[in-house]
Amino acid sequence: MNDYLYFNTRDEFDRIDISRIVFFEADGNYTNIMLTGNLKVVIGINLSRMEQYLSDSLREKASNHKPTADGRGEQTIVVPENPVPHKEPEHTHNPEQEQKHKPEPEEKPVPLPPPTPKGNGFPKWPYAVIAVLVGVIVFLLIPRGGKRVQTSQPSSGTENGHEWVDLGLSVKWATCNVGASSPSAYGDYYAWGETSTKSSYTVENYRFRTSGNSWDNVKLSKYNTQSDRGIVDNRSTLELSDDVASQKWGGSWRMPTYEEFDELLDKCTWEWTTLNGVGGYRVTSEIPGYTDRSIFLPAAGCRDDTSLFDAGSSGYYWSGSLYTDYPYLAWDLGFDSDYHDASGYYRYGGLSVRPVFP
Repeated sequence: MNDYLYFNTRDEFDRIDISRIVFFEADGNYTNIMLTGNLKVVIGINLSRMEQYLSDSLREKASNHKPTADGRGEQTIVVPENPVPHKEPEHTHNPEQEQKHKPEPEEKPVPLPPPTPKGNGFPKWPYAVIAVLVGVIVFLLIPRGGKRVQTSQPSSGTENGHEWVDLGLSVKWATCNVGASSPSAYGDYYAWGETSTKSSYTVENYRFRTSGNSWDNVKLSKYNTQSDRGIVDNRSTLELSDDVASQKWGGSWRMPTYEEFDELLDKCTWEWTTLNGVGGYRVTSEIPGYTDRSIFLPAAGCRDDTSLFDAGSSGYYWSGSLYTDYPYLAWDLGFDSDYHDASGYYRYGGLSVRPVFP
């Protein structure tokens, strides 16, 4: 006879074999269920609520147990991800009415929270199953000391000789800028779509300019969505041949997209701090199981013409995504100590690059 926990989440209906459960672990508003084989299931209710509903369900199954139609006697406990607090139903005692309308036991799994069990019957469960269930309840009653269980995935590593950190997002993030040897170093500056540094960064010497001397009249030869700006090719993402992260670091490295910047902004905590005396942001994951992992983005400033501006107070990082409404711009991630957000920046400007890889 198999015994299972069923978890009804927003996206799926999970079934877990109780015999594979190693232990439960608290993680803020989540409960991590650790299984044999180094597997983990994350459920969106805290440990104390999980303990309450599991205990109530076990008592319900003890009083209402009956074999399933196939005779295997499968036991199920359904736990919704965000259950409604239990409220005791009111009853009016009428012996004749109860005798006429005595309800038949339901065949389907009992949803949580269940009514208070009635009767003193005890099912004839195999002793091994009883031992497993009692062990689960005992474990839930033992304080765990708040220790966070981390994902079995590696937290960091290298790709083609360059270090990365897994923040639990759609891509892994490099620990350093292109041209830097440490997380706090500024690194090099590049115009959008260029793969070499320059002594000056102007409209006139921009790689994809065909004519014009300002962004009011510039014409472009590549990555353009508007006919008044030159040749229209409707390319909106840098090709790898124009991607400085791919060209300088090789392997699977590339520049992040606008969507990946948005994910970094939305799913991480941003804390202005200093590292080795350099101002910048410590960006820490908010994904359960990854909250001990972070990257540092130094405020490296930007280059315009021959000058370096805002170093130490602001940061500007290129994405690989064109600002399609205004194709003379591309998306960048900008910040200072008071804000951090994605915006458009003139393509000729010399900005920092922080690579990613899938």
